[in-house]
Amino acid sequence: MGLPRQILLLGPPGAGKGTHAKRLGRHLDVASCSTGSVLRLEESRKTELGARIHRYLKEGNFVPDDLVLEIVCNWLRSVDAEFVLDGFPRTLPQGDALDRFLSETQRPAATAVYLDVPLSLLEQRVANRVGCDPCSNVWSRSQAPGHCPDCGGAVSPRGDDSVELYRARFAEYQRKTLPLLPHYEDNKRLRRICGQGSPETVFQRILTALDS
Repeated sequence: MGLPRQILLLGPPGAGKGTHAKRLGRHLDVASCSTGSVLRLEESRKTELGARIHRYLKEGNFVPDDLVLEIVCNWLRSVDAEFVLDGFPRTLPQGDALDRFLSETQRPAATAVYLDVPLSLLEQRVANRVGCDPCSNVWSRSQAPGHCPDCGGAVSPRGDDSVELYRARFAEYQRKTLPLLPHYEDNKRLRRICGQGSPETVFQRILTALDS
């Protein structure tokens, strides 16, 4: 039957969603989207929508459902039926809205992959990472290239990666995203993955779980 080809990467900030979403997209030859990068890109453009997004990101809060849904659904309309989404949905209402959107557009229901990583390791990762926002690429500081190999852009620490802001984001994640897990678990659409280990090890766990 093959691997699912409508996949959601869930997990706390710093769990590796962006890295594995891009890799899954290449592996399956489907479109992938990092909602965090899309939101930060809109913020950097200083549009009216970007200004609204900025007010939430600077405080470590989730962007409201209506703004995220507008951006994600616009992206989904632009791609074929198959996709990998990183960082969406982040709330139960977003999950319900995505289910409705996929049903209304006659697409298969999505399978969720949850990357489970302890808080102590997450804080270490976030404090030590740099990235390219437009491409959603991230590296540890010791392994980062001088410029992004995909777009040639600057590689730098992300503005929302301070430990203080991270803890605010993690608390928000616990309140708003963890309730999504039973939503997908009840429908037998959840795959729980240990997110500790090398990227290659974690990626193989993902492929094995999706094939189960």
